[in-house]
Amino acid sequence: MGHAEAMKVHFQEGIWQLRTLALVLIGTVALVFAVLALRGHDSGQPAIVLTADAEPGTLLTDASLQHVILPPQAVPADAVTDLDSTQDASLLRFMTAGEVVTEHSLSGSTRSRAIPSHKSVIQLNIPAVVAHGLTTGDNIDLWGVPTSCPEEACQPQALARGVQVEYVGASTDNGWSEQDQVSVAFLLDSTAVAKVLSADAGGTIHLALRPPTN
Repeated sequence: MGHAEAMKVHFQEGIWQLRTLALVLIGTVALVFAVLALRGHDSGQPAIVLTADAEPGTLLTDASLQHVILPPQAVPADAVTDLDSTQDASLLRFMTAGEVVTEHSLSGSTRSRAIPSHKSVIQLNIPAVVAHGLTTGDNIDLWGVPTSCPEEACQPQALARGVQVEYVGASTDNGWSEQDQVSVAFLLDSTAVAKVLSADAGGTIHLALRPPTN
């Protein structure tokens, strides 16, 4: 092999070595960026931001909101993270595009916005012997005696039908006794709230469990 051919072989080997090294470097850089991206995603926190400036009273829609991942320090403690929780919510103040939506910037609260407009939630203290048989999601009828009627002359009447049990207070460490009162929250038509609370004040509330509604 002549000197020129030997030089050509060494040159080609050098080129292949440089190509191999370049590919290794490219692969290493790509791997580093992938790891950094994954770490950045893992350390990020979900939030919802506005897609455009909005005035107070603006009713939020899916089009006006966007899911993003932000550094934890950029997400307020009361940030809204679920689009469904913004249903029927409006802004209480002016907000700019890209600003994180928080509970303090929206009307109502997550729980109150989930209540249909014609419904209300009330809380009553129920004898433990009755509350013990209730479970969240139960459908009941509330009965009572109108306070305007003499007790000896009035029969219980239906005050609200199709009432849903929202919450049943937990029992104590020693369980419930017959004398205990348990806090129970009910979801019912707003038109029946006054009658139910009035009967409850008179101590005449009765509960009737209903079959599940379809």
